[in-house]
Amino acid sequence: MASKIVEEFKRVIDFSVSGFKYNLQVLPDTITAASLLFALLFQSPPLATLGAGFILLNFLHPSLAEFTTRFVSNTLGPEVDPQLCSGQFPGISYDRLMNMSSEKTFGALNRAGWPSFYSVFLGYLIGWIGPLPLIYRKEIDASPRRAGATTLGLIVLGLVVIIAGIFRVQSGCESVFGLFVGMLAGLFIGGLLVLGVAWISERRMTNILGLPLIRGKAPDGKPIYVCERNSGGQ
Repeated sequence: MASKIVEEFKRVIDFSVSGFKYNLQVLPDTITAASLLFALLFQSPPLATLGAGFILLNFLHPSLAEFTTRFVSNTLGPEVDPQLCSGQFPGISYDRLMNMSSEKTFGALNRAGWPSFYSVFLGYLIGWIGPLPLIYRKEIDASPRRAGATTLGLIVLGLVVIIAGIFRVQSGCESVFGLFVGMLAGLFIGGLLVLGVAWISERRMTNILGLPLIRGKAPDGKPIYVCERNSGGQ
């Protein structure tokens, strides 16, 4: 009886590890699908904007990879299985959809490109999420509770990126240099887009933190403040 319990426990552990590795393998598509799903469930325009940005990145990356591959030798990146290292769900490739109409052919599911979409996605994620504490600095400073939650969120984001980066390098899907270049490119794209969207929408479409926005002044010219309620509710 005890041996059977141990055996079942090992199976659960193996299943959990396999599931965790698979989610790391397809992390970009997992996060994209999750953002769109939660945007639909919670009717959240900021999450929808985040998901739309991920989709846009799928279409921007092929042009970026084609441009950089012309000037950088392919030997800088490891030889990889494009299906296993694409970062996308099996059978899905936005790059392929874009090129099918022009080439009138069904090629490989994913084309070789440097830097990889996965590395650019990680940088884009940092570039989009990282500036939010600065964009909403007034709102966060007005609430110590939100400040703590924001700090925790950034720590979790950092851990996810570090774990994903180590996984990619250890699995042979990335070189350290390629990972760095891809994340740097994604960081630039993500930071530029989030600042642009925040400016155009007056910070409404990037407010995934759900913070009540503080305006400079009310219509009567008086400043508006957000007060933190005490634990007693007074």
